Amino acid sequence: MNSPEAAERLDRAIEAARQATAADDASAASWHDLGALYQRRNALPESRAAFERSLSIDPEHASAHNNLGNTLTLMGDRERAVESYRRAVERDPNLFPAHANAAAALFHLGRNDEALAHARRAVEIDPTSTAARVTAAFVEGAVSGYDTALREIDALLAAAPDELIALAARAYILLRLERFGEALATARRGLAIQPNFGLLLESLGCALRSLGRFDEALATFDQAFELGHDRANILVLKGSALLEMGDLDAARTTLERALEFAPDQAQAWSALSELRTFAPGDPAIAQMEAYLETSPNLRAPEARTTMHFALGKAYRKSGDRENSFRHIATGNALKRGTFTYDVAGDERFAHETVAFFTPEMMAELGGAGDRSRAPIFVVGMPRSGTSLVEQVLASHPDVYGAGELLLFERAIAEAGADDMTALGRRYIELVDAIAPADKRVVDKLPSNFRHVALIHLALPRARIIHCTRDAIDTCFSCYSTLFTGRQDFAFDLTEAGRYYRAYQELVEHWPTILPPGVMLDVAYEDIVADLEGNARRMLAFCGLPWDDAVLRYYETQRVIRTASFRQARQPIYRTSVRAADAYRKQLQPLIDALNAAH
Repeated sequence: MNSPEAAERLDRAIEAARQATAADDASAASWHDLGALYQRRNALPESRAAFERSLSIDPEHASAHNNLGNTLTLMGDRERAVESYRRAVERDPNLFPAHANAAAALFHLGRNDEALAHARRAVEIDPTSTAARVTAAFVEGAVSGYDTALREIDALLAAAPDELIALAARAYILLRLERFGEALATARRGLAIQPNFGLLLESLGCALRSLGRFDEALATFDQAFELGHDRANILVLKGSALLEMGDLDAARTTLERALEFAPDQAQAWSALSELRTFAPGDPAIAQMEAYLETSPNLRAPEARTTMHFALGKAYRKSGDRENSFRHIATGNALKRGTFTYDVAGDERFAHETVAFFTPEMMAELGGAGDRSRAPIFVVGMPRSGTSLVEQVLASHPDVYGAGELLLFERAIAEAGADDMTALGRRYIELVDAIAPADKRVVDKLPSNFRHVALIHLALPRARIIHCTRDAIDTCFSCYSTLFTGRQDFAFDLTEAGRYYRAYQELVEHWPTILPPGVMLDVAYEDIVADLEGNARRMLAFCGLPWDDAVLRYYETQRVIRTASFRQARQPIYRTSVRAADAYRKQLQPLIDALNAAH
């Protein structure tokens, strides 16, 4: 309630509605009114019971079905809410709110084709509704890509530049497109109109976090929390920022507090499963299992997937390998069902790239490029030790660890791949905007292994460190990780094996066309066995003097955004070497794919 007076008025209205139902228990309208008032009070079980009583008297009341759906949505039971919205539009095909609400609920459930049909119908009924057009844009974005959604939102804002819902949607979409600076500007534009708009504060905090402005991000999340905006989610976002900053104790405290507001919050459990230990029979595991079975909030594919991966980690830490793999496999199957991917496309890319970049082609294209010696690229498969290598290098006083940059692919998109000097210059311009001018810069994007030839041609003085690790360990570690970015190969064992072979084809080709001293292979197992020897190799390769600080890499305070945030802050340990051996029976599809003839 906005004020004590308003709360008192609502109490009186509820009491009057209760008296009306007592006087005439068969009045569908009275029960409907009581349900709506309870919904305003956030007395959701009472609201649901009142609407269900109304519909038992008059099953054809379309608005009652819609309002019951709204109460079920607020209770987190979107699947049953969708059924209520469906009944509403069956009784009144032109009931705009029911179509709009159904679209939003189906979108949250990942049922995008159904959501799109309802969203388009809502816009047909009321083309002037900003909320309907925003919902349609979100669903179009999920189906066709967020560039499509952004165009629709920008068209809305051209006609109504101060529409807060549209500005909030634009900020969110820009975050999904990783256009963080624009997301920041959009969120601030909306907050200049309404400083306490929760969704915009959330997007502002996320943009600041993505830009590395963590103190401002934490303050923004705190502001959103104090306003009461989606408190559990805000605490998860804050906890995730603290994880990236390396403040693991504060992160754990914040995430545990999130569970006080929403005990079934899958993202909170997922992060906590990385941070805490689990003993056999740990009651926390039983809690997660129970929520997975009973919580309406965990019926959506994304939330269920997250909880399965959290349980996979928890069971592994408790020593229960069988249940660990069962949950990981279930989570991967759910995730794999949410997108389209054909590993044959990555295999074709490898074949065609090897055929194109011959020694003769490299000689023809060589001799240009930007002469900067700043970049150090760390490439390889995900989970192959790239984060550890970056952390070791970034502990040197002359090196800046920039993390997983998407800047080389962005430079290709902006400068093209015809003029190597222009491509190299554009990349350096993008790096200079985010990195200290007096330091060597580590760009640790594993998938840059695909672009090694172009990297050398555009930046001939750059150094490339290629991280390797046992193939089965690497692929199993990928399969055990719920990536937030696009690692589409990782969610199926056969596809992971085929992708690894495509990767292997490329990285075995690069040394045959590169000059000596451009690319260095560093094995994860070798680093674990001899940190100092391999650290000396890497620094010498990069032309950097020795510094003992690299041996204390785990003391270096810097932001780490990858799934290896915890490992990169610990002294060397050996438990990840041959970690997949205990699962070889379950990993047979992966082993078969890795061993298949080329």
